Amino acid sequence: MEIIDVILLGILQGLTEFLPVSSSGHLVLGQYLLGIKSPGNTLEILFHIGTLGSVIFVLFDDIKAIVLSLNKKSTQKLILYITIATLPAVIIGLVFRHQIESLFESVSSVGFALCVTGVVLILSSRFKNQDSRHSFFSSIIIGLSQAVAIIPGISRSGFTISASLFLGFSAKESARFSFLLSIPIISGAGVLGIL
Repeated sequence: MEIIDVILLGILQGLTEFLPVSSSGHLVLGQYLLGIKSPGNTLEILFHIGTLGSVIFVLFDDIKAIVLSLNKKSTQKLILYITIATLPAVIIGLVFRHQIESLFESVSSVGFALCVTGVVLILSSRFKNQDSRHSFFSSIIIGLSQAVAIIPGISRSGFTISASLFLGFSAKESARFSFLLSIPIISGAGVLGIL
């Protein structure tokens, strides 16, 4: 792999990570179209570190507010809901790790998953804000949507935001919760890549 290949894939990752499209799916397609062979997990780990850094930068005020208000019941509930929503992806990711990794080799599977993401995004745009509040139930549903998004081509942010919209959350709160939810899952994926 040449340095220009890494730069191109880094640009692709950066452009797609925070859009409700699958950055992992686009990386698979990008590598396929450019004829690039990825050198194991090293590049993936570096991308996770970069993504995590940018999420923390963008959500710094939210993270700071959470840390400074850990003794408040509302903050404790938010952390509980993030934890609950993280568990399905952790369990499914660990149990089906090798099967999921094999999907990264299938361009047709990734292409199909990208189409599924598109359909879900179109459907979610039709739902109206109902001022919903987070609960155990909403956290499980959002967590299951994040677990499905382990499949390359399924957008994690697209699916979690869509699930929130389906549940009646505002677009702003859907995006906020999705990106807060990304911190433990991206951290975990980075650590898992090292192992």
